[in-house]
Amino acid sequence: MNIATLTSPRTTTQPQPLRTFEAQKPHLRIFPLGGNGEIGKNMVVYEYGDDIIIVDCGMMFPTVEMLGIDFVIPNFTYLEEHKEKIRGIIFTHGHEDHTGAIPYIWPKIQCPIYATKLTAGFIEYKMNEHELKPPIKVVTAGDKIQLGVFKIEFVPFSHTFLDDVGLAIDTPDGLVVHIADFSIDPNKIESQHLLAKLGSFAARKVKVLLLESTNVELKSDKVAESVVHDTIANIFEKAKGRLIVSSFASSLDRVQGVINAAHKTNRKVALAGRSMEKTVNIAMNLGYLRVPQGILVDIHRTENIPDNKLAILATGSQ
Repeated sequence: MNIATLTSPRTTTQPQPLRTFEAQKPHLRIFPLGGNGEIGKNMVVYEYGDDIIIVDCGMMFPTVEMLGIDFVIPNFTYLEEHKEKIRGIIFTHGHEDHTGAIPYIWPKIQCPIYATKLTAGFIEYKMNEHELKPPIKVVTAGDKIQLGVFKIEFVPFSHTFLDDVGLAIDTPDGLVVHIADFSIDPNKIESQHLLAKLGSFAARKVKVLLLESTNVELKSDKVAESVVHDTIANIFEKAKGRLIVSSFASSLDRVQGVINAAHKTNRKVALAGRSMEKTVNIAMNLGYLRVPQGILVDIHRTENIPDNKLAILATGSQ
């Protein structure tokens, strides 16, 4: 497998040395090693004096001109050179653009990993494929931890990947709010609680806000996930033949909606695609998917199931 280490033209991978007197007070430095002005390779470093924390450790799929490259990871030379200062890697959620580089970077810096339960399950699965056993510490939304001088609170967010969190990071130079991928769903109680929580941070005076901005320039109305679920259920009720539903494997809310609709209309569900099988199995084992017993069938053993009693849940290329 071919792996490239790539630096975005907008990304500074190695902070320039500062002309300072040795006795000068340390100050907070924040620098992205990826994910800045690009889709993928999300990785942000926070440094204060002798303490470093890392937020996310993602990969990026190659562009068309990167012939022979399977995927791209951040340039983490600076972290290798200062690994004695690293207090931990914190993950916001389990998507590949936020976790995919971890099997290649962690062995070089070997530090504790902090993630919510579902994200930790995906990281553990990925590490097992590489025969790695890192120390993964499971956290939940609302938890507070301290790594060196950094005091970190995990804030619950809605996203297509469940167990998504943002971070409120207290530093000696002030409060930093770090928000990765998220959505505001007005039909979800979590979004209402989130807005109140963000308001409380505003009252404390936020020094820096780091906010996901992919597609922010596109004007469109947000469709609540419950509306999508209702549409799926309506299609299942009206369809006369076999149904094939495509979805990102990591969109577990969407997967649950398909399973619910199939159960209600007495259809079996077959999973198509390695990532779909992996994701559903991990989520079921960790209790994030409610799957009625007997509803899942092997994709290779569907020939005797009538078309009107079968739905195929498939994933594939973006």
